[in-house]
Amino acid sequence: MVSRSNEWPREQLSMNLFRVSINERVMLLLMIFLIARCALERIDRPYHPLGTL
Repeated sequence: MVSRSNEWPREQLSMNLFRVSINERVMLLLMIFLIARCALERIDRPYHPLGTL
């Protein structure tokens, strides 16, 4: 019984770390995509002082 109770938190921690790592990867991919998109838009269009959001 004690060994099982000790194993449960480890599994939950590993799952939480896995989810966090996936979320961080997704956020990084989104940031890279947005930065690349902004760069392409600036290259295609002339620079506007007001900016386009």
